[in-house]
Amino acid sequence: MPFKIIRDDITNVKADAIVNTANPHPTYASGTDAAIYKAAGAEELIKERQKIGEIKRGQVAVTPAFALQADYIIHTVGPAWTDGKHGEFDILTVRLDYQVFHQSSGIRYLQHQPVAVRA
Repeated sequence: MPFKIIRDDITNVKADAIVNTANPHPTYASGTDAAIYKAAGAEELIKERQKIGEIKRGQVAVTPAFALQADYIIHTVGPAWTDGKHGEFDILTVRLDYQVFHQSSGIRYLQHQPVAVRA
């Protein structure tokens, strides 16, 4: 599958799945996370996240995408970067988890944004 960069609002992208930079706890606050919840249907999505519970840094969890044009939302919590000496690189292996999920789930088109990139 070719690599393609799309510049768009992730809540408008048609894809099998989108990746959300998630809060570790089943809640949302602001930014892309809030935009995804609001566009998907916050009440339904928060109920699904509550079933999952806490997502540890470097782990992924999958929920339906509800009102989005995607089928699934893959929620992941990026590392809190300190200085590279506190396991941050180990947590970044979540990218490997995406690949394993992608290959085993039948998802053909995955849309995501950079995870845990400071502005």
